[in-house]
Amino acid sequence: MFQNLSYHKPKSSNKRSYTNLSKDTDWIVIRKKMMNKWMCKPDWCCLKIRRFLGSIQYSSIEKLKIVSSYFYMSGFRSGAIDYPCVVRLKQEVFNEIKSRKNKGSCK
Repeated sequence: MFQNLSYHKPKSSNKRSYTNLSKDTDWIVIRKKMMNKWMCKPDWCCLKIRRFLGSIQYSSIEKLKIVSSYFYMSGFRSGAIDYPCVVRLKQEVFNEIKSRKNKGSCK
């Protein structure tokens, strides 16, 4: 009478693993150094990211995407990590990505 309903697709996980943002070893090292330090040393953490990027205008799009993905993590998205240096850096990175996208140089 009842048919097997196992034909439904299993739910796939929509979660992205932020530990696998990039295979860039420099970023992996920097990210580990910043872990659990945003609340007590936000300026230091921003400086580490700025050193990783170099000049934001001349930084590679891959590095900008790595950092922008990092800023979409829950601590930044929810506003728990909300210091002036963080807000300024996020805005600079997002504006640069937007600028490159408008110029057509960002894929």
